[in-house]
Amino acid sequence: MTAQDYLYKLLAYRHEWAKHTVAQSKPALLRVAQLESLQAAFGLSKPPATALGSHGASRHERAYHLNTISALDYVVLGEFLRDRPEDLYRPLIERARTAVCAAFGLSPDDRLTRRSHLGWLFNYLFHYRQSLYNLSQPELGMLEGFALGLHYGQLLANQVKGAIQTSTAELDAVLWELLDPAQQDIPVAELSERYGYRELDFEAIDLAWRMEDLDRY
Repeated sequence: MTAQDYLYKLLAYRHEWAKHTVAQSKPALLRVAQLESLQAAFGLSKPPATALGSHGASRHERAYHLNTISALDYVVLGEFLRDRPEDLYRPLIERARTAVCAAFGLSPDDRLTRRSHLGWLFNYLFHYRQSLYNLSQPELGMLEGFALGLHYGQLLANQVKGAIQTSTAELDAVLWELLDPAQQDIPVAELSERYGYRELDFEAIDLAWRMEDLDRY
């Protein structure tokens, strides 16, 4: 399993289970536990205060800030990039610099390309990717009270959604590299043994939770 797999699980969680109305449900909490175990495996967990550098602010201020955000938000907000050496991303930075210079007619020494701004790169791409994920989820099945016009509209929309889903490979690859520059592929057995990762049948878990929810009303 890779950090790209983690990315897709995070996008799916935020799409359906991060809303406050369901965030404390069993399916949501199990997904969070799974995500946090993957964060540990790929070096994306929030660091303890004793491990923090100054980052232009005092260690106390940095620790206070991190205590105000969740383990998942540490990734979503790109905070993990502040706690990693920029040299890990040298190949990505050089590709970005070459592309931007070519697109805007700049030289590599231009002041606009001297800094990498990896945090901006991650935050822009991640939130854009989340929007694409939300937009591209297909309409499934047939609604009660069949309506020809509605279903035809959904079929047309699904064609566009399918095109979106097949056009994000390069964007996803950059996000993967930002999340894990080594682009590791860790066996599930190792994830389970070392990081407490659990493979779960979420289809069954979600269905059971929904049935329990219906029984309450």
